[in-house]
Amino acid sequence: MLSPPGRDIRYPTLQEIDAHPLVSKTQNPSIRRIIVCELDTSPSGMQAFYELEEELKVPFGPNADMKARGLIRLVEGDVLVLRKKGCLDHTKDVVGMWVAKADRVNPDHASWLIQARELVLGEKDKRTLERPHLEPTGNWVGGTAFERLQRGQTGVKGCRCYSQSLTHQCWRGLVGPTAGAKDLDRDYPSDNIRMRNELVNIYTSVAMDVHEAFAPSDYKHVLEETAKVYNTPRVGSSKNVISPSLQVNIAPAVEEAACRKQGLEDLGEFGSENGHRDENDTPGALTTMIVNSDLPATYERGRFHILGFGIYVELDEHLVISFSGLYKHGGSPPIAPQGEPVQHDAYRLVAVCYPPEAAMTTAGSKVVPLASLPMGELLDLGPEITNPM
Repeated sequence: MLSPPGRDIRYPTLQEIDAHPLVSKTQNPSIRRIIVCELDTSPSGMQAFYELEEELKVPFGPNADMKARGLIRLVEGDVLVLRKKGCLDHTKDVVGMWVAKADRVNPDHASWLIQARELVLGEKDKRTLERPHLEPTGNWVGGTAFERLQRGQTGVKGCRCYSQSLTHQCWRGLVGPTAGAKDLDRDYPSDNIRMRNELVNIYTSVAMDVHEAFAPSDYKHVLEETAKVYNTPRVGSSKNVISPSLQVNIAPAVEEAACRKQGLEDLGEFGSENGHRDENDTPGALTTMIVNSDLPATYERGRFHILGFGIYVELDEHLVISFSGLYKHGGSPPIAPQGEPVQHDAYRLVAVCYPPEAAMTTAGSKVVPLASLPMGELLDLGPEITNPM
């Protein structure tokens, strides 16, 4: 039983086991620990879990503070299996999370991710910790290379989270390419389009390779068949059946003196101490987060927390974390050494490949723009065409 001192007794029970029918250490030597999380799925148990999630905050501050909180750290090679309390048939368990090192799954991933990081962040001497600003000359300066190409266009909900592929406009019931990728430059494709194309290709390819290595075979089969039935766009990779949508999140490190109060402020609600749920994700697929930060070796890397489970991951280079975004989660910023100002080029960078319900399991109830028409109009496919039933 994993129960460190100081752990809140309301957290679900976590237990390390040697083997599980859904997880094969033989087929995937990268798997080091299998941890079973037992959940009370009765109505009262689920209500209690929800209330616990609502009460908890994302803990900021250095990694050393986590021990006193009784939180459990997951590391590379860990797989979290979710089990209904009292269930004796372990084939009915669900693999709910895994932590992988991208270049351990495929050695080529290291060079791919370095390439993606350099595309997003750009040259170190041109970065600043603040967003880019427009100079009187008409040039955008500062921030990161990706943001300079956006020419002042903000990310999701005004923060530094940038959609790269498909998005869902809830109020219109519309699923289509993100606004930032609709470039009207005469020289098509523009630098903005080319960069987005490379980022989507790299990040979705890494996510799918890790998915192939860690996901149970039945789960992979269900996602493949679902993608066929709903004709889900295979964005970025011909194998991509897990996430037609990709978001890149950019946030600077913080000073040690402020690290217990200052979170990922540039990420808006996605970086607040309250955490968040991705309530528009499909319950049938996992989100994949790829760590691609550029930080000095002496900095703490920041963390990722799933609040209701009392677990976290330190965001070491090129980690890939798959989890359900429907559980309340959040992150903490990288931290500079004590007494040192934050370097102007020190950035936390993560790519989030996520599964929007509108583009996957309810695709037949949404409007999908098929092509552009004259006068700025779109040729839309309505539910009467896209619904497979």
